[in-house]
Amino acid sequence: MRKSLFVVGSYLLFSLAAGFTWSGGQLQRQVAEKVAFRHITAVSESFDYGLALYLFVDGMNLPPKHGANGIARYIRLSPVPGRAGMRRGSAFYTGNTGNWTPTRIDDFIPMEVIAGRRYMVGIIETVEPGPSAKTLISNEVELLLLMKLVTVTPSPVPQGTTEIEVNTTNVLGPQGLKIARIGGLAATVTQWNGAATKFKVRIPAALAIPGLHELFVEESGAPVSNKVAIRLLGPSVR
Repeated sequence: MRKSLFVVGSYLLFSLAAGFTWSGGQLQRQVAEKVAFRHITAVSESFDYGLALYLFVDGMNLPPKHGANGIARYIRLSPVPGRAGMRRGSAFYTGNTGNWTPTRIDDFIPMEVIAGRRYMVGIIETVEPGPSAKTLISNEVELLLLMKLVTVTPSPVPQGTTEIEVNTTNVLGPQGLKIARIGGLAATVTQWNGAATKFKVRIPAALAIPGLHELFVEESGAPVSNKVAIRLLGPSVR
């Protein structure tokens, strides 16, 4: 009897170690989905003709955008806490409409996202439809989302013009310490509405040389936008 109990006990231990479970008098193979860690290696962003903003996430073992039982996955952009009053909870999510592969995800960046800020980018998972907890299923990578300057009005800039209007793709958000630079010179921002997609800048008086000059936005000495060229015209020839 003791020998039989020993044999049965040993058999059960072996079965459990091998991944089997005992149910209803029968051994059944225990099937468990092993999900490897979703690892993001790099994040970048771009824009298409100034009309759409794209987020590119490169990595290993990246998940599909949809799973079983109503599971949906999104890219989350969480503002880095402590920057210009942005809270960690003020997150934005991509639209889940782009291309998702195991090594790259590209999706649209919501237009409400405030450019010129740093965000932590990660992949979240939730169950749809209806409200559900959003679970982070990857590491997070920091991204500086640059402001996208698109056009300048007027263009070209006639001689004697003192102010120009700069159009962007995303809402401006708080100005904070942002200033503009034209031709390397500080340019005073004369109009800035955080809910708008354009702002106005005064052309520096010292910028008297006609020709092409670079315009960009910086904050605390660091660029937070792309660079666009503006053309200043010289005196009219009659």
